[in-house]
This record gives sequence, C-alpha cells and structure tokens, in this order.
Amino acid sequence: MKQAKFLKVKYNPPSKSYAVHLSINSDKNVAIPVGTEAANTISMAYNGNSFPRPFTHDILLDIIHNLDFEISKVIISDIKNGTIFSKIVLNKHDHKNHELVIDCRPSDAIIVAIKSGATIFIEDHVMQKLDHSDIDVLTYTNSDNISNTSHELVENLYSALEKAIDNEEYEIAAKIRDQIKQIDKKLEE
Repeated sequence: MKQAKFLKVKYNPPSKSYAVHLSINSDKNVAIPVGTEAANTISMAYNGNSFPRPFTHDILLDIIHNLDFEISKVIISDIKNGTIFSKIVLNKHDHKNHELVIDCRPSDAIIVAIKSGATIFIEDHVMQKLDHSDIDVLTYTNSDNISNTSHELVENLYSALEKAIDNEEYEIAAKIRDQIKQIDKKLEE
C-alpha cells in the first residue's frame, strides 16, 4: 500500500469521462475514473468552496465528528471487473484501537480525504491494474482538458450562479462568476 496525494481532476476525451489524478511518491501518477458530478464536487472541495447549506459529505463529516470519531485515512482498496472499491477508516478519539471501516466509492473517499485532511492510500494491486487499464487521461494536457470540458462545466457553473443569485447568496455568486471568468480566459489563450 502506497500513500497518494491528490493532484487534479482531468477530462478523458476518448471515453468522455473524468478521472482523479493521484501522485504516488512524486514519480508516479494514477488515474481513478469518476463521474461528472463527483468530478465537480472534488474540484469544489479542493478549491475550498463553501456553501451556506452542507453537502452530503459535509453532513457525513459532521456525523463522524459528533460520534467522537476521526478519519485516520482513506484507502483505494480493490478493483474487480472494472469497479474500484474504497474504504474510509475511522478511529474513536479516545480509543486508537477502536477502528471502524466504511465501504464507499473512490470519489467519496477522495472528497472526504480532501475535506478532512486525511491521508489517501492506494493498494499496490489496484495501481498495477490501473496501469494496465485503458484509461489514457495521463497523456492529455490541461488545455485539452479545458477545451473538452468547458461547455459542460460552464453550463453547471451558470446553473449554480443562477441558484446562488435566486437565494441571494451573493458571495457565492461572485466566486462562481470568477470561476467562469477564469475558464473563459484560459479558452482565449
């Protein structure tokens, strides 16, 4: 099992899907496929975007802390028939040997790790299988990523902007507007 660090979310044009890039020992990258909604949520978590109402992952973290547990780590634990499995490992604050393991999707594990500051681990056999898969996101540049995902991402951002304005959440609306401007600027380059 190796420690991994979140790098970025990237679009995979051939499959029209997203992948989370994790760095292993600074010399190896692994791509974990995720859905569009998870890709957006992971990006928002990494960028530290906050909203007036909690998202599902925020509720989960609040429950964990209120039950006096802490997240010790998340593990990308297995891959079977193309499905990747993950675990969130919890420890009771006052009993380090009281461990609780929760099965989850890799995208949920990564979001929880980002939001809680927990360490991400990936099992060696999962890395090997991903190395031999047809996920080819590592060969695309950021400009490819931006141009291929910009339409959908901007649509999602405009929807979020409209909702924030309707709810009179003007600080959030300003942040979303700034994200749209950043994408537009990168597209012009």
